Amino acid sequence: MCYDLLNYLINKRYLYGPSPGTPPNSTIYRNIMLSARYPLHFKRNLRVTPKQFDFILNLIKDHVVFIGGTKPQIDVAVQLKVALIRLGHYGSLASVAHIADIMAVSTGSVVRYTERCIEAIYSL
Repeated sequence: MCYDLLNYLINKRYLYGPSPGTPPNSTIYRNIMLSARYPLHFKRNLRVTPKQFDFILNLIKDHVVFIGGTKPQIDVAVQLKVALIRLGHYGSLASVAHIADIMAVSTGSVVRYTERCIEAIYSL
């Protein structure tokens, strides 16, 4: 009996599902709501117009900071969106955890994406 219980625990990744109220990790917000189709929503959250965003993106997209590493990086546009949201907000809305939740990335990614974008913009 102990062997069966131990085997069950070892082979089961999670004993329980996500807790109630845990938001789903979805890219819908960042890919649809933060697109040029919704320019007012886009500007309110990223603090730039879609045209300004594209201009900045074209300036930094080929920077060496976005190339390399052992793993492929997420699209530069997503990294820039994360960075702009973080830089454009203050207080609890600027928390790394909040941005990670709404942008469907990890908290570590929020920090890395912001650092990369700042480095790329700073080098212009």
